[in-house]
Amino acid sequence: VPGDFLHTMKRTRQLFQSMAEEKGLDLFVRYDSNFPQRLSYDPTRVRQCVSNLLSNAIKFTGQGSVEVAINAKPIKDGQYMIIVDVSDTGIGMSEATCAKLFTVFTQADGATTRKFGGSGLGLAISRQLARMMGGDIIVKSEEGRGSTFRLTFKAQEAAPAAAPAPVATAKTEPAKRTLRGLRILLTDDNAINRQVIKLFLTPQGCEIAEATNGKEALDRLAQDEFDVVLMDIHMPVMDGKEAVQRLRAVDRWSALPVIALTADAMSGDREKYLALGMTDYVSKPVDQRELIAKLHQVMGLEAPVPQVKSA
Repeated sequence: VPGDFLHTMKRTRQLFQSMAEEKGLDLFVRYDSNFPQRLSYDPTRVRQCVSNLLSNAIKFTGQGSVEVAINAKPIKDGQYMIIVDVSDTGIGMSEATCAKLFTVFTQADGATTRKFGGSGLGLAISRQLARMMGGDIIVKSEEGRGSTFRLTFKAQEAAPAAAPAPVATAKTEPAKRTLRGLRILLTDDNAINRQVIKLFLTPQGCEIAEATNGKEALDRLAQDEFDVVLMDIHMPVMDGKEAVQRLRAVDRWSALPVIALTADAMSGDREKYLALGMTDYVSKPVDQRELIAKLHQVMGLEAPVPQVKSA
């Protein structure tokens, strides 16, 4: 997708700014002045990879700073290898830990996991996504001195953005506003929660299929086509965190909108869920207005007329 990569990086930085400030950390983004203005790349995958690296860097850094350095290395015919280095002054890792870091479910050690929390599938999935984009993720680290994760991926130089189209004088079709016909996969292990959300969305004309855990959701996605997924975070068998990361590793689902449903939304959680691969989230208990507004937002529809009664 053609776009301004530096703008994507600046927006991603803004999402993590408050998380860094809460820990007293400086968060910097620097880039070469000759960096291409517009590139054709996969913004969803890149944002997930960078968000995961930033989330981990901030999580494992007690004091100091986190820095994102961006460079573009020309390859040929307008193609570039984009290099994103995420460096921190955190706890660092041994060579042995670095060697097994990208193995699914690997953590540095038990004490680190208890103190800082784990990164789950994040790094393994992020490396897989990077390799799908013609690049990789590698790490250099030293215990007690910090780490640098390098994300690389291929991108093509894109043409400048077209000028805005002139305002049409003829009668034009109004922007789509309705959710009618939207195919939604509702994933929640609580039957009452599913029933409430169906009561909210059925009058909007949505077509709703149900799953009770992440594994069921992935199975349904493999069998049918959906426009958007509503995903509970805490579920048995496979929770929403693992499900969305597995989902994003599949090429045809990389841009599928996924809205997290969570009862533990707090300051900084938007960044956490974006890092996992969610498109957005809605807090539980689910508010009808908020849910409908978020569906319009992630589907790129015109905002609804404010006539829905609050649940």
